[in-house]
Amino acid sequence: MEAVGCRLDALDSRVAAASSDLGELGPGIERRVGRARGDVERSAGLCEAGRLRRARATLNDARRQLLAMLTKIRSRSGRKQIDAQVAADLVQLLEARVADVKALRDGLACP
Repeated sequence: MEAVGCRLDALDSRVAAASSDLGELGPGIERRVGRARGDVERSAGLCEAGRLRRARATLNDARRQLLAMLTKIRSRSGRKQIDAQVAADLVQLLEARVADVKALRDGLACP
């Protein structure tokens, strides 16, 4: 889970660096990255407590946050507001983080 958290931190840094390029969408995207990172962190605690089902549900929530960001960036308003190269970079990063969280959820085994 630490590796996924680190990659979400890197995504957060990229979003923060691009905040001026994200226009009105920036604050919402930053919030969703924070929520996703928080969900990944919470799932670790839930797993340690032996709550596998709840840990997986929390990872699903993280995945939904990331997918919502993808939808915003790909939307008509996103395409109008965000520079094409910045959007392409963020889409690539988000797709990779969605895959990370999904793999973590699917392979999760708690003590």
